[in-house]
Amino acid sequence: MAKTPEGKVQLEIMQYLRKQGHLFWRFSPETYNARLGIHVKHEYIPSGLPDIMLLHPGDTKQFPAPCMVGLECKTTKGKPSAQQLLMQRRFNLVNHEYHIVRNVQEVKDLGL
Repeated sequence: MAKTPEGKVQLEIMQYLRKQGHLFWRFSPETYNARLGIHVKHEYIPSGLPDIMLLHPGDTKQFPAPCMVGLECKTTKGKPSAQQLLMQRRFNLVNHEYHIVRNVQEVKDLGL
């Protein structure tokens, strides 16, 4: 995972989240199919889901109620896709959080 610049950002953020004791997981819409020798996108997983999903108990000023927090990791030059921006709006419509983050400090600034 950490072979790409974006993968390095994800790894640093996940290491930070683990140290903070958060319940989170990394999301991947594809699985490697060894029989076919290719990565295959899961049929029922929508495009635009964030890289990291986190369950927050909702006991802070920034997160007063329990919610799901999505973290889409980008490099300093990376830009979210149209599907990611749409998914961000969908998360917000159901009172959950979706943030584009570029480093650990941005995650800290969110209050995580």
